[in-house]
Amino acid sequence: LHLLSRRQRQMCIRDRQVTFLLQCAIFTGGIATFVQAKGLGPVGARLPILLGTTFVVITPLVAITTEYGYDAFLGAVIAGGVVYVLLAWFGFRFLRKLFSSTVSGTLVISIALTLAPSCADMMAGGSNPVGGGYNGWQNWVLAVITVGICLVGHCFGKGFLKTTSLFFGLATGYILALVMGCLLYTSDAADDLIGV
Repeated sequence: LHLLSRRQRQMCIRDRQVTFLLQCAIFTGGIATFVQAKGLGPVGARLPILLGTTFVVITPLVAITTEYGYDAFLGAVIAGGVVYVLLAWFGFRFLRKLFSSTVSGTLVISIALTLAPSCADMMAGGSNPVGGGYNGWQNWVLAVITVGICLVGHCFGKGFLKTTSLFFGLATGYILALVMGCLLYTSDAADDLIGV
């Protein structure tokens, strides 16, 4: 979501469109989380799995939007969703054979290494106009506490605590940032607080 906001100018889309996309992403992430947790017929793991959006699709979507416009962006998202559902339903076993654990693990590690410079920049306060930017100690405190809670919960927690360690780490970091005054709220006056 943060990357989408940062690429907004490059994609030539308006603030209201970004707000709409963020609301859709959070709304559908909530629905997917509920389906995974409770189950809907044969769909869902029936485990406390938190689902959300991925940044991996941002670069191709920026290219599509820059070249063909916002309507093509929405069409690409819908088409990608249909292909994803078809692959999940019919091609899961085939894809499991094609992409072994070694391939999947290498992909995850390469994504993490690609994100490392951006994460370090954000931890140092490079993208945060609140809290002193690169000179602000608040950014490092928030980052270390958030990551620490996630790691401790994942490494030493059991059951529910281990599964939800990421959620508790992020929630604690958010509340701490709120208390420390490190959150910046900017919105268009015409934007709705809640919208579908």
